[in-house]
Amino acid sequence: MKQFMLFISMMMAVPVVAAPLDWVLPELAIRVTENRVGMPPSSRESFQQKGISTLGDALAAYPSLHWIDQGGMATLYANGLPPQYLAVEWDGISLMDPIEVTGRPRLDSVLLQAMDSMVVVGPLDAMMAGNPAPGGVLQINSIHRLGTRMMVKTGSGLSQWGIQHGVVGDRWSIDWRSHAMIDRRISATNWSGQGDIDGIELANHRVLIRYDQTRSRWTGTVLYTQGVTMADTMFGNSVGYHLRTQSLRWGLTGELDLSDGMVMGIRMNQSELTRQDSNDMNLSPSDYGGRVWRTDWFIRTTHETFQWLVGVDTQSETGHTPYQDTGSLSSGAGYMGVSTQWGMTQLTSTIRLLRDTQYDWRVIGAGGVSHALSNEFTMNLQFSNGIRNPSIYETLNRSVSSAFYPERSSSIRFGGNFKTEWGRGGIFATRSQLLDRIQYNTQTWKYESVEGAYISDQVEVSWVFPRLGNSRETHVLYTRTMATQRGEVVPRVPEWKWSVGTGFDWGDWEVATQMSGIGPRLDAGQRLEEAWLGSIGLRYLGWDHWVPSIGVMNVLNTVYQPALGYHSPPITWQIGLEWHDE
Repeated sequence: MKQFMLFISMMMAVPVVAAPLDWVLPELAIRVTENRVGMPPSSRESFQQKGISTLGDALAAYPSLHWIDQGGMATLYANGLPPQYLAVEWDGISLMDPIEVTGRPRLDSVLLQAMDSMVVVGPLDAMMAGNPAPGGVLQINSIHRLGTRMMVKTGSGLSQWGIQHGVVGDRWSIDWRSHAMIDRRISATNWSGQGDIDGIELANHRVLIRYDQTRSRWTGTVLYTQGVTMADTMFGNSVGYHLRTQSLRWGLTGELDLSDGMVMGIRMNQSELTRQDSNDMNLSPSDYGGRVWRTDWFIRTTHETFQWLVGVDTQSETGHTPYQDTGSLSSGAGYMGVSTQWGMTQLTSTIRLLRDTQYDWRVIGAGGVSHALSNEFTMNLQFSNGIRNPSIYETLNRSVSSAFYPERSSSIRFGGNFKTEWGRGGIFATRSQLLDRIQYNTQTWKYESVEGAYISDQVEVSWVFPRLGNSRETHVLYTRTMATQRGEVVPRVPEWKWSVGTGFDWGDWEVATQMSGIGPRLDAGQRLEEAWLGSIGLRYLGWDHWVPSIGVMNVLNTVYQPALGYHSPPITWQIGLEWHDE
């Protein structure tokens, strides 16, 4: 606590610019992130410029995020919190897997080249948009592009290809894309030095349809993903293991203008997932499956200095495992949010009334205040609390003789952004606290609620240097994190991370690079030391329709162990060619 208060006192003289709040989720994400430290708005193109070709390598570059790729089973820690506290959405559709142990999102089958941009929205802003996740929301967004694009990349252990086509009419537009990847770089070693994983194959297909009328706007999205994780050997034995995953997700968003400044809207989406594994060890294959259905009805009113939002959302989940009967959960919530501007001060608050099939009515809320001291300095304070219900898997395997109830969470965030002639930057301190965590008891082989707080204290610092001559903007990011549970250090959370990204133009050539450092952390009872990772990319832009490129990932060939012996892929090079008719 003393360290956290010291961070707060250090920042009392550091200020920022408050982003105007918009209740529409994509716009809200973009506006909030303009002032968020830790993960600035990032596009697929910016990563490709730096030679980064996979989602894991892209996310690993951000200090407030910690990517763990356990042989294809990817998880993401945000702000020092476990992965189940970060929501992930692709074009507004949740990537939550109800049959995962904690209901955490699955990022296994998300390809970097299939998206256009991604951004992290903090807990307060996420709750304003209807998703009360303590770690915030990672939003993966696709945008409509006209014309046709094709790309192919190949290199040492990593091959990618894809096609994208977009057309537009008077009131409608369609964007279709398919991408695939084969990654043979994942040849992990466990603690005994034996090989574990040989590779993964992934494919993403997406169709986006938009239709606009005079007073209404509609967007429909269909996402289909599939992947295979392969292990020919495991712990030195021939196993012929294959884990196949596939998901079909769709979403529909509509808005109707009721009057000037008043809009009624609906958001609904469904996700259906299956996982099957097979092997050559005469063990029975297992089959997992689940479905998530979400709806959200809302009315949004906007005036010159005042906005309010009121709505109702529902969610239902079903799932089955090879060992248990099918389980189901459902919940609903009514919510209201208000944002108002008084001179140089903006106040924001929201409240949610929750009800589900297992527990009584509960109330959670969030609020924030920002004050612009000048055009260059603004202070910002946010707070929120939340509740995470047990997942289906946890509910099916709960202990009947021990306490078992939803987890509670709270967070407070303070800091500010500032601008000078030498660039712009910011500093924020965040404390997140989790209570009554649901954990697996290795003695009873069951899940139960455990007393004791999980506390994560994090300081984020960022600075963006302006362009000088032929150079591009230089982004510098740093975080310091201390995560403890019942007084003990939490494993897999680095003590610190930093990242530097820059580039320059050289005639028709474009050069970009990104370096990052990851501090020490505990894992499997061992202390893993710090590591440096980096990438560099080179593209030629002198032709009208063709863009050749070359990229190198992990240029220092660092053997970085994210978790349980799975280390970073070795130095990887790729050559690529992209064609577009624009």
